[in-house]
Amino acid sequence: RACAALSSQDLSAWRQDIVLPALMKTRRPPPNRPKQHWVIAPIATDIHLQWLFIDNPEVESVNFDDAPHITDEILKAIGSRCPLLRRFRVCRGADFLRMNFYLPLKDLTTVGVDALVRGCPLLEELCLDWCQHVRGDDICKTVQQSPVCRSLKRFHLSGVPTSDEAVKAISSCTNLEYLHLGDTKATDLSSLAACTRINELHVCRGVYIQREGVIMACKGFGDSIRILCCAGSMEVNKDTALRVLDLCPRINTWNCVRGTAVSQECGAREIRDVFDTGRNVCLDNPNEI
Repeated sequence: RACAALSSQDLSAWRQDIVLPALMKTRRPPPNRPKQHWVIAPIATDIHLQWLFIDNPEVESVNFDDAPHITDEILKAIGSRCPLLRRFRVCRGADFLRMNFYLPLKDLTTVGVDALVRGCPLLEELCLDWCQHVRGDDICKTVQQSPVCRSLKRFHLSGVPTSDEAVKAISSCTNLEYLHLGDTKATDLSSLAACTRINELHVCRGVYIQREGVIMACKGFGDSIRILCCAGSMEVNKDTALRVLDLCPRINTWNCVRGTAVSQECGAREIRDVFDTGRNVCLDNPNEI
């Protein structure tokens, strides 16, 4: 009743001065982040967040990692009101899922992400890790058909259902520098050769990935790639691993042992001997499987 008595200007001021500080974990931007960087607190609710983005069209970066309840309506509000947004992050990693198993993101779907991408043409980073009700193939096609295709630099889709269609659409993002497709059902990575600026690619647990596509993609990456993870991709064998090292002279992490054919073909000592190229390359990161 008290809110109903306020004018629209006073109501907006109340939301800015009272509600906004309570819903932010922090508004202090981390290094290399935009000035208007928001980390959403766990107590934030759907209607409160819609208010915030309606009142703050200048926001450039939003982090929803700790917000337990996110809906399509929130993303639609961002897409319609925040054209300057450059970074959007909502990650549901294993730790969050264990602690919040009763709070699945069933209300965050392809519809909301589609509205966000279409309404925020300056997006440079889009993180949707473990948003399992989002169809990765459809989102990648939306990105391909929007201005985001030219601006996107970091794309996180770990645990989001993706296939070869998603990989083909992503290949049009020629300014892409980071790509995470953990658990992808894709088989062919060859079209990613068009992304010549990629310096970090993760396709861990991509059990269907074919070795020929990995080699073709690396021909396009060349000097740009620094980190490549194919842990769990059974088709990656010793010959593939050595070929990647030849094609990518600046790679410093090539996670090609754990869960791949390399571990079956070579013992630990043989791996050290075979891959002793005089370069300090990490071949097995246990955190990437």
